[in-house]
Amino acid sequence: MFEHFLSDTDRAIIHKAKDFAAGSISEQAVSRWYQDGGIPDSVMLSYQNSGLGSLGLPPRYGGSDVSVLAQVQIVEELSRSAGATLPLQSQLYSLNIISLFDDPPQLAMISDQLKATGRACFSLATAQAPADSDLPNGPAVVSERDGRLILSGQKSFVSDGQHAPYILVAAQNQDEHDEQGRAVLSAWLVPLHSEGVQTFAINKLGQKMISSAVVVFNDVALKASWQVGAGDTIRPALERAGDLEHCLICANSLGMAEAAYDDAAQRVAARTAHNHQSADFQQTAMKLADMATRIFHIKAHVYQSAAALQSKKASPLEIALMRRYVPEAAVRVADDAMQIFDAAGYTDQVRASRIWLDCRGNRSAADSEQSMTALAAREVIGRYR
Repeated sequence: MFEHFLSDTDRAIIHKAKDFAAGSISEQAVSRWYQDGGIPDSVMLSYQNSGLGSLGLPPRYGGSDVSVLAQVQIVEELSRSAGATLPLQSQLYSLNIISLFDDPPQLAMISDQLKATGRACFSLATAQAPADSDLPNGPAVVSERDGRLILSGQKSFVSDGQHAPYILVAAQNQDEHDEQGRAVLSAWLVPLHSEGVQTFAINKLGQKMISSAVVVFNDVALKASWQVGAGDTIRPALERAGDLEHCLICANSLGMAEAAYDDAAQRVAARTAHNHQSADFQQTAMKLADMATRIFHIKAHVYQSAAALQSKKASPLEIALMRRYVPEAAVRVADDAMQIFDAAGYTDQVRASRIWLDCRGNRSAADSEQSMTALAAREVIGRYR
């Protein structure tokens, strides 16, 4: 599906992802990573050395010029192999974001850190809370006081926010506004241990391999060398990058749904009950058929949106519909897989329950389903006015 959108470079990097998954990702390893709350340094370095770890950076800093569709298929492949949400997906998106600012000294530093550790040396605090959210994720703001620039505010659900040495934060400049009256954004790479920075862990139910934190900026005095971008171009750039984030989240949901389906189908093929093959029972057959149908539609949504985003033809409606449909449909696939495993599906002895938890988390990731539904409705109604 959509293979004609892939370049030779895309196909080569997707093949590397499959090789990495086959050699480094096993259920035994993933279960251990899930319990430990992250991927070991040795595996992250292996990922980096495979040529995948710097994806998202410009080629001159070790990245590769790959399409959005290729990035989606990489996340799908890794998620399907793991049956979980991996921090590799977050790192890919973070590197895409930092590359928007094209700051050579900062990009060189980040590239060097990746080569040494396999990990991005910064967490991402660029998002604003949706209007319908109750999270204390209001805008970080920059104001001038006594000749100094001061950062204040709070960000929630910052991945790796307690561990990465730097925090990439997008903040509103209180004293500068664009033509529409909105505060102009600036971007800063703030050292984690700067005076005034506090972090608090968030204990999530799922997606345990990605640590999350609330980051509070208590009147942090900014240094000019920390700034990576400013001006009218940041807001639209981040908005466009948000579409990529939605595609990667949905690619993660797609891969996990495929993993749940694989497990369920293997279970049905191997099991008998009352001297009949499980596949002979109508309810079981219908579940498998429904799962396959949902996965078909999930993949069509994700691939189509990724291809449209790559060609700069993605519409807000297209992205909103994908984001509205895919995570929920993936949860239903995982739920059906749990049911096929009967009581065992509600234990940690099979990965279907873990897949369900991680899929469920994607329904609230980035923008909520409610905000995506509202956006889709506005787009649809607008076309008939």
